[in-house]
Amino acid sequence: IIEGCQKALEAAKRTPGESETEKPANRTYADGTYTVSVICEPDADGDFEAYDLTMTVQIENDRITDISGISGNGDSDNDSYIKKAAQGTSKYVGVVTQITEKGMPEGIDAVARATCSSNAIIEGCQKALDEAKKLAEEGKIFRKRFMTLFPAILAISSVAIPLLAKVS
Repeated sequence: IIEGCQKALEAAKRTPGESETEKPANRTYADGTYTVSVICEPDADGDFEAYDLTMTVQIENDRITDISGISGNGDSDNDSYIKKAAQGTSKYVGVVTQITEKGMPEGIDAVARATCSSNAIIEGCQKALDEAKKLAEEGKIFRKRFMTLFPAILAISSVAIPLLAKVS
């Protein structure tokens, strides 16, 4: 049991997704898949009604590695703008490629003629990062509390187990 507790302690030192051979990392963002929604707002021209844009963002090792499932619940005319923003055009690189290459949504150029959709995708990625950061901070608090309590648990186990063995 003590050996099992020691293995549990070592596992608690690792962040989610790390193998036993990797060293624990002090990550800012929790690895995972985040589904987010943001409002795509029209610019000053008001060419369309605001709508919800939903996407799935994959975060690994403090980087955005994938953005998928981008869709809007507005007018179907917006679909071509969403696609253009995400995938780009012959002249402009889409925001998905830009973000996944950089790993972050900062310093990303909006796709011309799809500026509002581009900005909404960038905002969605930032929202996913905010959620991942909150989860990472909560995980650090949990690990810190566990590490504080573990020596006491181990001490109690080392006394209780021999006593239980005598009783049986």
